[in-house]
Amino acid sequence: MIRTFFLFFWLVALTPAEVVDKAGALFDAQRWHETADVINENLPALRQSGDTENLAECLSMLSISYFRLGAFSAAWDAQNECYQIDLTSGDAGNISSSLNTLAGICLAMENYEEGERLIREAIRYEEPLGPSAALAVRYGMASDILLKEGKVDEAIDFATRALEMDTEAQRPVQTAIRQSQLAAAYIEAGRLSEAAK
Repeated sequence: MIRTFFLFFWLVALTPAEVVDKAGALFDAQRWHETADVINENLPALRQSGDTENLAECLSMLSISYFRLGAFSAAWDAQNECYQIDLTSGDAGNISSSLNTLAGICLAMENYEEGERLIREAIRYEEPLGPSAALAVRYGMASDILLKEGKVDEAIDFATRALEMDTEAQRPVQTAIRQSQLAAAYIEAGRLSEAAK
């Protein structure tokens, strides 16, 4: 009976790629609870598989799902595990992405000093890769965190850089976001006419 059970378990177990596909479909549909459930059910097997690429992908989705659910501590743990994998792999883009997510969690938890440290590190990894949507996101995150810390001039500088990058690349949605970020920084600086513009 036990042997039969384990044989059945083996037959229905998902491969790492299948876990990513199943969780990814739920994630894309913004079904955060179900995404977290699928990943958590398969995490032990994922960790044992040695497939760090798919494990990191799942941990990233898990972190964002927890974040959307307001479980910031759990989001931090999942993303930090993903970050450790990224550090081992040495992929600068992935490292930067994990650091950006960790900084965003710090922002949500009002841990601005740590968030600033993390986003500056993310930028150090991302800038050598050249102008990109990802770098604009890093600059935007830096602007949000610095503004919360009262570092208004730096917040304006980062928001301006992000806006220029997204405008030049003709990313209209991202451009609107950067305009809002820059307007918020201008308002904080008392530069109301520039904010209105």
